[in-house]
Amino acid sequence: DLDDQTLIKVGFWVAESSHRLELISRHIVPLNKYRKSDTQKNT
Repeated sequence: DLDDQTLIKVGFWVAESSHRLELISRHIVPLNKYRKSDTQKNT
């Protein structure tokens, strides 16, 4: 059985990792748009 401390740690880890994933996905979308506009300018 998991004790409260372990559950709290797991909860924090899940929240942190999901928050990081959200930030990463937010940064990836503008980067992809920027790269596409860059390649269009070069052609």
